[in-house]
Amino acid sequence: MDTVILALFVTNSVIAVYEVAWNLASLFAIFGASIARTLFPEMSKIASGGDPDGDREVSELLRISLSYAGLFLIPGIIGSVIVGDIVLIIYGSEFVTGY
Repeated sequence: MDTVILALFVTNSVIAVYEVAWNLASLFAIFGASIARTLFPEMSKIASGGDPDGDREVSELLRISLSYAGLFLIPGIIGSVIVGDIVLIIYGSEFVTGY
């Protein structure tokens, strides 16, 4: 839907750059979402179990999930700042503007 709306306001070359940059950035979002989907059932089971230590266990799982998310996201963000323009050159020199 975002591409359709963009088509009303900008040229096709800008839309192409947006699509490539969005696809590369989606890698970071997918990783975080997969951690959330993996841990939610476990956290839900612990929270609904009535265990007095459940809050502590849920907070420990949350701490661990944030640690794993940082293992991918922090280097990814730093790497995209350092070599983002080089990666986008793979798609062609006109896509460097997506950096």
